[in-house]
Amino acid sequence: EAMLWHLNPVAQAIWTLLSRPRSARSVARILQEAFPDEPPQRLEDDTRALLAQLAQEGLVTLASRSGPAGRWLFDPVA
Repeated sequence: EAMLWHLNPVAQAIWTLLSRPRSARSVARILQEAFPDEPPQRLEDDTRALLAQLAQEGLVTLASRSGPAGRWLFDPVA
């Protein structure tokens, strides 16, 4: 069954940033530059929430664990 997603500007930016695997934290840091009026913690929380929802819907996958903290990298489903 096909589904149409409407993304707000922040969610659109997150989706665009997933052109290569990235962690939620790295996406949030990039978003801080594009959306300076948003609180950094809110951007990170919203990023994590969206990535979890996209993963649940099968639109992104957990690509790998990376870095000393073992952060998950997300990759869009082709």
